[in-house]
Amino acid sequence: YSLPEDIQEAYNNMPLEPTSTTSDVSTNALEEYYWYFQLASNSTKDTIDFTASIISPPKIVLPYAGVTVNLYDISAGKYINFFSDFDTDSWAFAFDGEFTGLQSNHSYRLSAGAAITLPTGYFGETAKTLTDDIKTK
Repeated sequence: YSLPEDIQEAYNNMPLEPTSTTSDVSTNALEEYYWYFQLASNSTKDTIDFTASIISPPKIVLPYAGVTVNLYDISAGKYINFFSDFDTDSWAFAFDGEFTGLQSNHSYRLSAGAAITLPTGYFGETAKTLTDDIKTK
């Protein structure tokens, strides 16, 4: 494994003072962080309601969590609208939204993305995506 050229150059040019030590470097092991992203949707004649949820292990607070939900018209193959929101400092997040003024008895696709900032001391995925095809009534 080799570092990207610009990072290797920055590392090579990093000045070290003669009194520097490694005694202040943390030797705590990092822990892998698992979180869940869910998308639930419901439709009426001209509306699609949805809830995008981000859930992490209880008592492990996420500094940041955000979602974007895009709406596509499947038959026309075009983007219609989007929803975006974020929150901070919690272990569970629920983002509710709706798309209105839609055609009845028509197929749409929700495409959702979630991003989080991992808590200190953890590593793992920081983004996930989901899709859901739904038909208005």
